[in-house]
Amino acid sequence: MMQDKRIVKTQESLKKALVTLLIDMPFSAITIQDICSKAKVTRVTFYKHYDTKEALLLDYVTDCIKDIFHFGNELSSMKGEHKVRYVLTTIFARSISMINDNPLVSKSLASKGDKSLLDALELIAVNQGINYLDSLLKDDINSRYSSKKTITFILGGSIQLLFNYALNKHYYDDEDQSFLKEGLEMIDDCLNSLQ
Repeated sequence: MMQDKRIVKTQESLKKALVTLLIDMPFSAITIQDICSKAKVTRVTFYKHYDTKEALLLDYVTDCIKDIFHFGNELSSMKGEHKVRYVLTTIFARSISMINDNPLVSKSLASKGDKSLLDALELIAVNQGINYLDSLLKDDINSRYSSKKTITFILGGSIQLLFNYALNKHYYDDEDQSFLKEGLEMIDDCLNSLQ
């Protein structure tokens, strides 16, 4: 079922306003009125779409996560270890791209110490990611542990590594490719050690 274009446009406007505000101020300092003013909507309009600013933040974060975890038909011909490695390394690479391409993640939160977005990203990534990956890869993981435990271990470690990267990106600016390469090698080492 398609959503009304006006609803989508308003929600996108609110998310964009929040992202813009987060570049200059911590999440805890942003008010709903700030968001409404930046989006050029009324508070009534805001509350038609979201109950709280946290709900707006979670909606934005959920969109980011969906982009990272989306796979099309490219997986249909893959099986086993090749499929597992492809999915995990693609998710890691997409996550690095999101951090690099998203000033909200890489600049405002890391520089101001306001980890609200990173905490929300971690919570949603872990909860959605583990269940999604388990359903996608459970028949392809060859490990002495259950697929869910294996995915939890690798995804949890990858997320911590990515958030460390986001918070300390200024140290890696010239080494983005080496960080990605090292992260992919770590995923590979984890998969090898769990067999």
